[in-house]
Amino acid sequence: MIRFRKLFFLFAAVLPAAFLVAGNPTTRWTGRDLQDQPREIPTAGRPTVLVFLHPGQKQSDLAVSEVAQDLINAKQLSILGIMSGPADATLRPAVDALHWAWPLLSDPAYSLSGDFQVNAWPTTIIFDSQGNLVGRIAGRPLSLRASLAAYVAYASGTLTRAQLEEELTHQQIVQDSADQRAHRHLLLVQQFLASGRVEDAAAQMQQAQDLAPAAEPLRLLMARDLLLLGETTQADAILDTLDATTQSGELALLRARSAIAAGHWQKAKDHLLQAQTTSSDATSQAETQYLLGLIYTHDSNYQEAARCFRKAYEAALPR
Repeated sequence: MIRFRKLFFLFAAVLPAAFLVAGNPTTRWTGRDLQDQPREIPTAGRPTVLVFLHPGQKQSDLAVSEVAQDLINAKQLSILGIMSGPADATLRPAVDALHWAWPLLSDPAYSLSGDFQVNAWPTTIIFDSQGNLVGRIAGRPLSLRASLAAYVAYASGTLTRAQLEEELTHQQIVQDSADQRAHRHLLLVQQFLASGRVEDAAAQMQQAQDLAPAAEPLRLLMARDLLLLGETTQADAILDTLDATTQSGELALLRARSAIAAGHWQKAKDHLLQAQTTSSDATSQAETQYLLGLIYTHDSNYQEAARCFRKAYEAALPR
């Protein structure tokens, strides 16, 4: 029997890993799309196509365009898009350019993407009318359109399993880069830590480390996540490889966090005083003042600590 469970997708809910096993009966999830209309995944009594998309990412946009062309007249299907990544002012034009004709749901923190093991955009997942997962297509294979047509036909009951296997061709996936995949894993580290899922965060960190991101901003993000995980030695090893002349404000902040973790309060203060002169964004200013407040509290200079905490609060206020 299919169970129903309430879910609000706008708050990046989590699906179980068992949801990924082809052929297994699945829980149905209900929530609301970006137009505040109720939606169900998978849709009862109809084959469902779920497309994870990443507006503004070239391979995703190209593949979504191809998927949309092939599905535009498929009236028998329920088609839903999951928009991965945080929404900002630059995203709306990218979404509009897709000419996506179906409901969209939001996954700002990549929670759904992570639980569906999505590491290429788009990833297309197909369910039959009984709610069984029958297939998934990751990325943009050369056989995307042929494979999608075969899965949809199978989900609709016009192909047998043997015919489906005969139709499917080897998929040569055009994926996002190793740095892009590492970035997703590093964002998930923070998301899992924020919800207390330390083991999941550590697993995401290992996957990010395996990808060995080369871009300096990503290595800074990795060092920050390692500090959050309490892995000070690994974080320091990354920080020692970075060019002090670039990203200097963030680098100073992370060195300060590492020094505080080691109990080197004066060293941390020196780094923060450097960060004050090199960090211009409000988030960094707020973090700098907060950490200085911790240091002054440790030094029993409560008046100066209060001043720093107040400045941190003021820097964090919406502009």
